Amino acid sequence: MRILRLVYEWPEPWDGLTPGPYELTKAQQRLGHDIVVFCGGGFRELGTIEEDEGRLYQAHQNEPSRVTSVYKRGHSGARSSDDDAIESSFEKTRESFGSLEVFRFPRALRKLSLFLTTAPCVLLGYLWLKLTGQGPDIVHGHGHITACFNIYKVLFGWLDKTPYILHLHITAAGREARLMGPARGKTSGVSADPTPEVGESGRPSPEKNLDFWTRYWEWPIHKFSDWLGVRVADKVICVSSRVREEAVQYYGADTEKLEVVENGVNVAVFTPPSGDFAAGEAPGASFPQPQGLGNAAKSILYVGALQPRKNVHLLIDALAHLPQEYYLTIVGKGDKGYEESLRDMVKELNLEERVAFKGYIEYPKLPEIYQIASVFVLPSSYEGLPKVVLEALASGVPVLASGFEIEEKIKGLEFLESLEPGLISDKVQEIVAKGQKVAVEEIQKNYSWDAQAAQIEKIYQSLGVSSSKV
Repeated sequence: MRILRLVYEWPEPWDGLTPGPYELTKAQQRLGHDIVVFCGGGFRELGTIEEDEGRLYQAHQNEPSRVTSVYKRGHSGARSSDDDAIESSFEKTRESFGSLEVFRFPRALRKLSLFLTTAPCVLLGYLWLKLTGQGPDIVHGHGHITACFNIYKVLFGWLDKTPYILHLHITAAGREARLMGPARGKTSGVSADPTPEVGESGRPSPEKNLDFWTRYWEWPIHKFSDWLGVRVADKVICVSSRVREEAVQYYGADTEKLEVVENGVNVAVFTPPSGDFAAGEAPGASFPQPQGLGNAAKSILYVGALQPRKNVHLLIDALAHLPQEYYLTIVGKGDKGYEESLRDMVKELNLEERVAFKGYIEYPKLPEIYQIASVFVLPSSYEGLPKVVLEALASGVPVLASGFEIEEKIKGLEFLESLEPGLISDKVQEIVAKGQKVAVEEIQKNYSWDAQAAQIEKIYQSLGVSSSKV
């Protein structure tokens, strides 16, 4: 099967959704599918990340993937003799392991959004594939890079019958309602969706202070793209039941089209520490703990974008209520203004010795930092199904989180009923004190990317697309 994946984020860097669609692509390759990826970024060379005995490493261009940068200066994107040589040398490999071609298109420009930059180029790329006889058997789109393709399907879907899957990681309308609407109370079940107003320090939550272009241009386009996509897609994959409910509530989606397939995790890479390592290779060797805390130090870990809706400011507030042996490691980048406010907050609370801002860490290097954490905390206002939560659980790290739901309870995952910093600190101490265990085997069985790819395979087959080669 030849799959066309439309996704804006693709490594490198490993921002946002990047690891998920990448890992799904590799799992589908293992099923024997040939995959073409149209992504954003533009005007730079690509590398291909491959797996080697459960570890990730940077591969070279002579691996069984052909990577092209479209509209790149000095390169037309046409096939070369090197391309032919690569394809020929891996002809036998491709009989059981699908090929991968990645095309980068111009990145979205600030204030113009994907709708006026990358999305039109992606549609032109699709039409080029069709006109040159390289059209896909199925199109699988993630996010709002699909905006112009959705419009194309409205106009010409009667003529172009290529099956189309839309993959909703969140709904733009649900995000807006959660972040811009009034605070909500406590919920029950396997999730908690608190919306904070203020932290104990008296600082108002910054999540409603959106700039003009985001609130009145980008977000409306995102909602329009979602609304159109659920109508023209043959199937809509939602990463959680709540995303599915939002698609019905806000977009009037046909429930017969909607399928829930949760996110996955690379269970070969994200694992608990084995205890069998050479000198100098112990978990955390590259990420030493702050000085002066001794062997009793307890590590709180946050990995994710630095955005107001993630409520990292509330986590810092909570740290101020915890004993001195607790320290917080913050991994990620994002809104510069928000990050500056977090750093100012750390200084105001005299937490400089207990908070470490690590910035952006490449996905292949994340397993080590998970393995030294005592607890992972994600006090978010809104999520789909966060990959970082699954990465932490697969690494044997208990998780305290909010802003999303799961299909079944997982031992080691606890939800916050409120985002009050005092409650966050109490729950952190409780989890660490009792030595909360994680059902790692359950994660490995139910949340591997191979398991998720198998579910998606059935959805493809329900549309009459031929199954894998294996």
